Amino acid sequence: MNGSAKDDRSVSLVVFAVAGRAGELRRTLEALKRAGATFAQKVFSLDGHDPECCALAQNEGFDHILVSYTRAGYFASIQRAFALVSRPFFFWLEDDWEIRGWPPAGLTVDMLAASPRLAQVRLQKDEKVSLKDMNMGMARDDVVLSNYLYHLHPHFGRTDLMRCFCADLAFHAGIKGHNIEDALTEWTRGRGFFYGMVLGREPYCKHIGTSSSIPPGQRHYHDVWAGEEIDACTQEDAEESLRKRKLPSRLKYANDRHDLRAGRRLCALVRDALLCTIAFPGILLALPFSARPRTFIREMSKYWFRR
Repeated sequence: MNGSAKDDRSVSLVVFAVAGRAGELRRTLEALKRAGATFAQKVFSLDGHDPECCALAQNEGFDHILVSYTRAGYFASIQRAFALVSRPFFFWLEDDWEIRGWPPAGLTVDMLAASPRLAQVRLQKDEKVSLKDMNMGMARDDVVLSNYLYHLHPHFGRTDLMRCFCADLAFHAGIKGHNIEDALTEWTRGRGFFYGMVLGREPYCKHIGTSSSIPPGQRHYHDVWAGEEIDACTQEDAEESLRKRKLPSRLKYANDRHDLRAGRRLCALVRDALLCTIAFPGILLALPFSARPRTFIREMSKYWFRR
């Protein structure tokens, strides 16, 4: 991490990405490399199927690359990733943030280790820091404290804390549908945690993405878990899923088609109907022996007959 051998052993990099945003992801990973950061472990979690995003992660040597071949939502990506994080602290990075600088060696991890109620130390992203983000004063000359919001822009955090959040199914059942950032804030603040931000002469990071860069009709996947059932995810579950994903999917489900626009919808419907007609005899023959045709029919139905 920050040039310290001790920190290198204690911090995992966790990168979250959304299918269809390979351009932003490329800029994010290149900027992180320029910052000279190194980590003991690197985990990449992609919501949706995007070969270009996967190739970028492979080129950067991630230890674990997790892919949802159909969109599962942001929370599912978080839950799956932290089942594989093996270091006590992590650095959180999403696919649309550019790292402009790096904190002094050891500062962030040392603060987390010394303050058990400090949930995160995030990087400054604005020229001027808001009063809400420093309402608990200064911890030192270059770190401010707040109990206002658990921010999801680039930050260092506690792995055990994030795992406890992911496993609290009773809390999620009551708050399902909320923004993930708000849910994390309510959960941590209710347990007496607060938040820190490390300041620099210039902002350490910059947001390079917008909501509009998420594929049309899929914004709800990014912020909330969208009514999906939440299941406990253990390390064994995640590793088994990872082994299964090494085989490429032979079916491209209809709800993975991020490039459909209203003007192309009729053409796509005609093409899909023609393909289904040609494949119908084979599907009938395969139904008793494989779950794949049934899954394909179900996903096609959900796509074309959704409201």
